[in-house]
Amino acid sequence: MERKISYFSKSEIETINFAFSFSKKLKDNDILILEGNLGSGKTIFVKGLAKGFSIYDDIISPTFLIVNSYYGKNIKLNHFDLYKIEDFDELYYIGIEEYLENKGNINIFEWGMKFIDYFISYNVPNIFIIKIKIVSEDEREIEVEKIK
Repeated sequence: MERKISYFSKSEIETINFAFSFSKKLKDNDILILEGNLGSGKTIFVKGLAKGFSIYDDIISPTFLIVNSYYGKNIKLNHFDLYKIEDFDELYYIGIEEYLENKGNINIFEWGMKFIDYFISYNVPNIFIIKIKIVSEDEREIEVEKIK
């Protein structure tokens, strides 16, 4: 994969299909940092990733729960919302190290940039930053950058 790619989506279905295709590039214990304004399509993107791992559960935003976990064939998809997490102690309290160390996990962090230094220092195969920008009511620009 190139270090940085951009994709323009004209619908939720296109976003899901792009994320589905992207899921095929992911490896065990990869980290994805999702950034974007409210309503930009972060959870829609996760729906596409889940579909790529044969997960057909109802994917919902983990805003109030902090993390939702979904089980697919040989993979556990952990979807975090770190918006309300203010410091590393809170992250540690939710058991972040177990999620990062357990084999068979893909960890997705909405609002994870505030802990990017910690994630970079961790021994994981790949870290991707995925920025979703609202272009218009139906259009999104999705930028994927591999930083590790």
